[in-house]
Amino acid sequence: MVWVGLILMKLGLYHGVVMFCLVSGIILLTAFAGLLYNQRRFIAHFNDQMAVGDAEIVAKKILSSVVFITATTYGLYTAGVL
Repeated sequence: MVWVGLILMKLGLYHGVVMFCLVSGIILLTAFAGLLYNQRRFIAHFNDQMAVGDAEIVAKKILSSVVFITATTYGLYTAGVL
């Protein structure tokens, strides 16, 4: 996600598309937040009975939303709408 965010930022700055810059900023923030979250999560000790927590569900929903927004923005840009 970091590389996709950086590529979109470069494309946005090169072509002057503000939407790419905004989406790339969201992608980069999400990627770095995910890195910090995963670092904290995978250091923790787990029991065999532990289920997926609410935090993991929220993190996966946010990641899915960012991927969807990125794909939609790129699709609209290539279609000439943006």
